[in-house]
Amino acid sequence: MQSKTQLHLYPASAGSGKTYQLVTSYLKMALAEEKSPQHSFILASTFTKKAAGEMKERVIKFLSEMAFNPKEKEAYVKEIKAHLGVDTPELQKRAMLLLTDILHYYSFFSLLTLDSFSLRMLRSFAEEIGLPRSFAVEMDDRELKEQIIDQLFDEAASDDNIRQAMIQWVKMQADAKKSVAVENSIRDLMREVFQESALEANNALKKVPQSEILKIISERSKYLEILEEQRKEICQKAIEILKSSGLIAEDFKGKSGSSMKIFKDIIDGKKQCLSATQKKFFEGEAWYAKGSVKEAEIIAVKPSIKIVYDELNSWEEQNYSKLVMLKNSNATNALLILSKTILSLKDEWSKKRGLLPIFDFVPQFYQLMQAENADFVYEKIGQRFSTFMLDEFQDTSEKQWGILYPLIENALAQGGEAIVVGDVKQSIYRFRNASPHLFEGMLNGK
Repeated sequence: MQSKTQLHLYPASAGSGKTYQLVTSYLKMALAEEKSPQHSFILASTFTKKAAGEMKERVIKFLSEMAFNPKEKEAYVKEIKAHLGVDTPELQKRAMLLLTDILHYYSFFSLLTLDSFSLRMLRSFAEEIGLPRSFAVEMDDRELKEQIIDQLFDEAASDDNIRQAMIQWVKMQADAKKSVAVENSIRDLMREVFQESALEANNALKKVPQSEILKIISERSKYLEILEEQRKEICQKAIEILKSSGLIAEDFKGKSGSSMKIFKDIIDGKKQCLSATQKKFFEGEAWYAKGSVKEAEIIAVKPSIKIVYDELNSWEEQNYSKLVMLKNSNATNALLILSKTILSLKDEWSKKRGLLPIFDFVPQFYQLMQAENADFVYEKIGQRFSTFMLDEFQDTSEKQWGILYPLIENALAQGGEAIVVGDVKQSIYRFRNASPHLFEGMLNGK
């Protein structure tokens, strides 16, 4: 165990008796006061409903045994008695009082998953974030995503900007050698947009008027067209020289793989720039193969072609990085248009149905906690919980920790306690934004 004030860190591996330790620790804190059960001030969380249910069952089982038939030889009975400094009759009295209180006020028995805690708290503040108090969580988001795809296609049919953005997105996927099926490409994009880690970017994107994005795209597209036309004009000069000389690219050294093909390849969009091999060819002496029947024609045309090559090379040195930046920028802006449209469609879906997609409620509550006027949230929640027990912490996400951290910090500042248990090697929920480095950093004192 490592500790800093009342923060206790337990790196617990499988088979280490972790559940037993958590349950006995919970009971030590819940039974600490003689006439006042403390369970309503404890937030104990784990990652899965199954684990939370097992811990609840174990707590009730131990309490029932201590209240009705305390077994003196049981290790947990000895441990709790020693910690509290009480005899068996006093332990029975406290256990009975706590058990009765839990059964009568079960909603205050806060041993649950972090998702359940976030949802419970979010429901308490539904009005503050514009949700109906009766909102429900949609556990299966497939219907939402399929409806967004359908609506996106409908809007693309009447909105040229969205249509062009979809085309650009599919091109990006093709360049990255990913699926070029439009629906699959959009599903991939939604997967990224709906990640917890995209919350800040999504919030910023919502604030930018689409007209501003379109204005930027228009201006940059015009500049991109100018640069592309300049480059094509240079390449066309070389093609005209070859044509007037009765030569083709295959007449030069390398034949079908001749570097002379670069001019037409750039015009056709097959190549983006001169390669090192091509530069070596144009700057070298041997432009024709030994024994070539076109040797005289090639020697005659070489000076003119070399001037065009030098012009193209110089143009690339000055402008190629701009060209790449503009292409990437246009692709990014197309991505912004699609992302913004997807977020808008998702919000419309939620509002119409009074439903919150499962991937959305943790970010929604995190956003509430980070707001400038969130003091009332800390006061309402922080004054209730003075003790925190976090199990399977290696599977906690950045946003979940962003919700818990200020509450724990507030509790510790007021003499509360926090127990954090985890094992970085057992992190299995990275697909759900788990950040095992959080626990690793805490163990390392960060």
